[in-house]
Amino acid sequence: MESECSELRLELASCRSSLKLCRKKLREERAKLRKVVVAVAERLEWSNQEIHKLEEEKQCQLLSLSGQLLNLQGSLMREKDRVLAIVHEKDRIIETQRKEIEHYKREASRAAHHADPPDKSNLRHRGYATTNAYNPPPPVIPSSAGGMTSHFSRSADNLDRCPAKPPVPSRDAVNRKLQLAGGGG
Repeated sequence: MESECSELRLELASCRSSLKLCRKKLREERAKLRKVVVAVAERLEWSNQEIHKLEEEKQCQLLSLSGQLLNLQGSLMREKDRVLAIVHEKDRIIETQRKEIEHYKREASRAAHHADPPDKSNLRHRGYATTNAYNPPPPVIPSSAGGMTSHFSRSADNLDRCPAKPPVPSRDAVNRKLQLAGGGG
């Protein structure tokens, strides 16, 4: 019996020493696990901070970009209004000039009907054609407002469809024609 007791004591001591080793290993594993958990938690916190920082930067960039786009849109709208004002002013000038031309044509026509017919040989000598060719006025197109406008009328809607303007003679050419018509004076 005594041998059994001593065997049991030895076994108990052996079990206790193995239990101590197991506890020691368990503590070491817990310490390692804590370090891993702390490292993962720190990494996760750092990642969250980076994500938050990137989101704030992105939000600031979007706000800046939207502000720049709004400024550009405003500039484009002002430029469009300026160009439309210029086009409308040019249209008004063209329409005024067209009316003046029509007025002068009517006056010239009235004057030609009331005056004696010119000597055709004198006209030939001055370089004018003596044919009785009829030059019709430019075609008149109904406008969207129901009025009549000449084909030279422009607006912002039909700038690309407007015909090209006829060439403008030089000042010298006009002066020569006026001198020939006035008798060379």
